[in-house]
Amino acid sequence: MHIEDGRQFLLLTTGRYDVITAEPPPPHNAGIVNLYSREYFDLVRERLVDGGVVTYWLPTRDLTSGEAWSITAGFCGAFPDCTLWTGYGLDWMLAGTRGLGSGSG
Repeated sequence: MHIEDGRQFLLLTTGRYDVITAEPPPPHNAGIVNLYSREYFDLVRERLVDGGVVTYWLPTRDLTSGEAWSITAGFCGAFPDCTLWTGYGLDWMLAGTRGLGSGSG
């Protein structure tokens, strides 16, 4: 388990993981927006083993509908088998895999 700056960690490691989960602060804080970008989601996908799973907090209470759609589109672009789960209130979660839904890595 690693609890630290996830983007920096993934940029510096060559390791691949079975599960990656993240709950970064809302993207309105300085520098945090990078953790909600398609580029970051692509990096997460690269660090998953084939069949690996990723979950990602989507703080809809702190986003406009356009922002939420944009983040979801970036995530689903990196993880074509993405799903969106509702939780308590407006605490939602994006989930995807590296190849489980498509049968390919």
